[in-house]
Amino acid sequence: PRLSRTRGPISPYFVSRYGFSPACTVATWSGDNPNSVAGLGLSAPGDVGLSLGTSDTIFCIMDAATSKPSIEGHVFVSPVSPTSHMAMLCYKNGSLAREGVCKRFADGKWGLFN
Repeated sequence: PRLSRTRGPISPYFVSRYGFSPACTVATWSGDNPNSVAGLGLSAPGDVGLSLGTSDTIFCIMDAATSKPSIEGHVFVSPVSPTSHMAMLCYKNGSLAREGVCKRFADGKWGLFN
């Protein structure tokens, strides 16, 4: 599958305001979670990454030939390989849980919590 698509030249506004080159081409690609997979270098089946942010997210790479996406999970085309899938589990409000544990066991002091 095609992983990105060229949309056209950058707007003159961004050239003027932010100094982009007028030759810059805009391409659609991905969102924050797939970009995390790419940024962490997860590319081979079995690679796993963990993101602890506002939401806690775990990613893994699966072989597209053997994985079976269904409506019961979050499985996407991999942002880095057309022969792989990206699976994702996301737990919302992960940061709130960590803050609660920090307050309870470390008087809200992150240095002590760490």
